Amino acid sequence: MNEQFTWTSPNLNQHHFITFANLLALRNGGQVEPASSPHDSEEKEEEEDNPNNTNDADSINTTQVHQISDSGNTKLKRKFLDCLAELAANDKGARFVACSCMREGEDEVTVWISRNEGFREVDYAVFGRLGRLLRGLGSGDSEGRYGEELWSEMLVYYRARLESTYIPALRSSLKDCVHLFRDDQGDGFTTIRQGLLAFQNLIFDGNTPGQVMTDRHSLLVIKAYELRMMKPVRDLLQTSPHSTPRTKKLWENICFLGRLKVAFETFIKIALNLPSFKQVTIIPIPRDIGTQKALKSPLNLGQAFNLLDIPLDPSTVKKVIGHKWTFAKAKDSFRDLQKQKLNVHAERRLKKELKAEIKKGISQEKTSVVGGSSIFTNHDPNSARRKADIERMRIKAEQNRVAEAFKRLEKEEEASAHQASSSDVQPNASSTQHGHAEYLAECNICFRETSRSCSLCQRDFYCSQSCEDKRSGRHLFTCAKRPLTSADFLYRSIGEDRMPEEEDVCADFGFNYFESFADKSKLLGLYKGLWIQKVPVEDIHKWQVEGSLAANIKEVFYQVPERYRGGYFPWFLEHTQCLDTLITQEEATERTVTTFFDEARSYLDKEDRDKHFNELKPEVKRDCFYMLALTLHMAYPNPVDPPWFNFGFCTCYDEYQERALGGLFGKLLSGDNLFDDVPTSIPRMKNIQTATFTEFRKAYESGTMIQLMDSKGFKQYRLQFPYLEEFFRSPPCGPHLSVWSLKQFLAIYNPAESPPDNTISVDYGFMNCKTFTETCTLMELYKRLLRKASPLDLHEACVAGKLFEFAECFHKMDQAHRRLMKNFYPLSIE
Repeated sequence: MNEQFTWTSPNLNQHHFITFANLLALRNGGQVEPASSPHDSEEKEEEEDNPNNTNDADSINTTQVHQISDSGNTKLKRKFLDCLAELAANDKGARFVACSCMREGEDEVTVWISRNEGFREVDYAVFGRLGRLLRGLGSGDSEGRYGEELWSEMLVYYRARLESTYIPALRSSLKDCVHLFRDDQGDGFTTIRQGLLAFQNLIFDGNTPGQVMTDRHSLLVIKAYELRMMKPVRDLLQTSPHSTPRTKKLWENICFLGRLKVAFETFIKIALNLPSFKQVTIIPIPRDIGTQKALKSPLNLGQAFNLLDIPLDPSTVKKVIGHKWTFAKAKDSFRDLQKQKLNVHAERRLKKELKAEIKKGISQEKTSVVGGSSIFTNHDPNSARRKADIERMRIKAEQNRVAEAFKRLEKEEEASAHQASSSDVQPNASSTQHGHAEYLAECNICFRETSRSCSLCQRDFYCSQSCEDKRSGRHLFTCAKRPLTSADFLYRSIGEDRMPEEEDVCADFGFNYFESFADKSKLLGLYKGLWIQKVPVEDIHKWQVEGSLAANIKEVFYQVPERYRGGYFPWFLEHTQCLDTLITQEEATERTVTTFFDEARSYLDKEDRDKHFNELKPEVKRDCFYMLALTLHMAYPNPVDPPWFNFGFCTCYDEYQERALGGLFGKLLSGDNLFDDVPTSIPRMKNIQTATFTEFRKAYESGTMIQLMDSKGFKQYRLQFPYLEEFFRSPPCGPHLSVWSLKQFLAIYNPAESPPDNTISVDYGFMNCKTFTETCTLMELYKRLLRKASPLDLHEACVAGKLFEFAECFHKMDQAHRRLMKNFYPLSIE
């Protein structure tokens, strides 16, 4: 399958192709074939699930020459993949269509899963935990804590679909069929009718006092599953003389609600039956970053019908698209589809990912888009490269799992602390009458105090449904409301005060047009002006798709009095062409690499200006020149680069402070003139001088950087970095406190490829780690600790041999971690 496709061949028309594809997308909920009902294969499923049926000979395909013999159970594997894809489709709509495939080794399983809209941060954490729980089940614990945790995880993740689709649909069907439950004709279905009536009462009853929502959902799903497995229920609703289209619809909705329990039972069964499930890695595939915009002047529905020689009227709309479609709804929905950016379908993305990861030796047995199960086997199990790739993905998933576990612990600590403080202030408050304090927080929209959280994801607080409907920004990255757009990522970057890094954001909003980081910062400042003016992110996305972004930016700012517009808007009026040309990330990167050092060369002595960067000597001159080039681009080094450590970025608290330190070096070397072309009411820095490159290099080489900063008038500015002076007491060659090396190791955050060096291992206990999981655990312990503790105090605890005791001052510690934090200190003096 080619990665690129050209439309220059005869008889090919991109507009027509996309028009017909979008027309098909309106039919059958976006499926080419009619959607199948869950009861279509009910009898077949029961036969497969029969414990007495152990014949799985047809599960192994021996007709292909290169296919190795696997563990069999192919039907079970396909059912597992279908259930996993269904779990990933945790809300209704084409954007949640998912597909999956798996690769099975002798003692490990790797599963890839793809979804049309891609995955969010919360999804990666969920599938990481799911892999861990399946591993636990594979060890033989089916009814213990792993099984309970798995069921709870599935209920929480699937809550949106249960509440928005399955439960409401079942309520509607039960109302339609209530006459059937009370119409006892002595036909042998009396008990079944009573059971259905009891189920109806359960569905319509509210929560019992103190009942958790997931417990109620569990009760409903399990009851639906039990009804689904009863043949007399199916007979009454499907094939008896009393069956009607409405009773058949009721049976279908019962099956839908019970399918989450089917998935759970399938996960249990495959983990217990396949030895390979002792090691499970689930890899969600990120959304493709498409840079191809929507078609200009797309065809409307009337033009699409003309291409098919069909008149456009209400009757033909119903025949072509579906009986439930009205004329007006079809026109509006088709227009919206035609305006969308061209995205990559989940299955296409899955195949592309597999092609990149496993380029040869793959035999594909089955592929299904909806339900999404594909099973792959490998005829060359000894391929070191492929095994290495899978191992890298597995250990990355394990690292993410450990990190997520610590995030949950921190949130629990915060909640406990808040609950304790609330009970101290109001020990007799009515909110505690049920035995627990009601957590109050500000509404994210109107800032009123409320205990109501988001009804979809239970994260963040909204005092009413009206405020919840207005949710946007950071919340969209954890809450399933609508597909994320490049505008959402742009607004997130603004909120975090950082330059956007996502490829489609940089392409869609003009950042790739500029080579200078200063110009990119001005463009970001312009968009921040829209954010301050409370322009909805949905409007930003709409303008970008329509190609009217520049015009609407002007309209917004022209409504602001001129003296309040700031300096970025006048700058933008001279650079509106940045939104006219689409420049890909590859083109922008190539241009930046080519010109990266050009501006910095003028700071060098004449004899060095024509030298390649790597030809500069001594090494300290090369380091300082690299730092100079970064500051001229308003950038700062990456933790993997030596300058990140050597220039003191390891002393910063977080990335925000790192950017500020990069700004300090920039002002020291080039002054405050990077924004000279931006009018501003903010006064420029006074009483400062710039350092020459030679002065900067000598101060760096001799360990007198602090003295240089103070002599140039930057003392008050550099005091914002409390640990910088201690660090620069030593020259680049050191010695430096080992805590700074620890911080660099934690910032790189890749222990598999960048393991701790000997100094860190000895001083901070990584020598005690017997497994990769323990290494990740110790990393998270120090990351959590350094968010509260001073690194210098941590160093003192290190040399005193009191690391665990020091950590206990800030967090509730697990005694099992005491062993990991042991070192050889304090050293005895003889």
